[in-house]
Amino acid sequence: MSLDVTVAGASSNAYVTIAEVTAALIGVASTKWDEVATIEKREGYIKYATNLIDMQHYRIGSYDLDTPQALKFPLENQYTLNDSGEEVPFLTPTLKQACISQVDALLVGVSKQALEYRNKGVKSMSMGLGSTVSFNSNPITAKELLCAETRILLGSYLAQSGTGFRIGRT
Repeated sequence: MSLDVTVAGASSNAYVTIAEVTAALIGVASTKWDEVATIEKREGYIKYATNLIDMQHYRIGSYDLDTPQALKFPLENQYTLNDSGEEVPFLTPTLKQACISQVDALLVGVSKQALEYRNKGVKSMSMGLGSTVSFNSNPITAKELLCAETRILLGSYLAQSGTGFRIGRT
């Protein structure tokens, strides 16, 4: 089992590398990350965090429509131009941070606010701009909370880029 972080690759399975996660985590999450004994387990956290992002419904298509792209990002409007003027797909820093934040949440567990939501029986959360995340189960599962966090982390980026997404899970 190894990570493939090839942007728009046919066999990609992660948005961030172990080194990126190691450099970004701080505090309790960093300590817990250091305690993860094997590379395979670290890769497992990253792949699961990537899957949490990819399980959302996005209204815009993948970058590469001609060849299979294993992951949902980059989206079709996420590219830059190289020195030759050719389009080159890229992953935004916001997406990478969302993935690292998911790893953090998986290591540390659900936040105090999430536990408060669960204890109070919250059925929906506002994402701003008139968008709401609704939950199907009561109490809210940890997976639902992580999915909501993903949508909230990516919401501002997707709104700025003109990319819409539908709230839901597969």
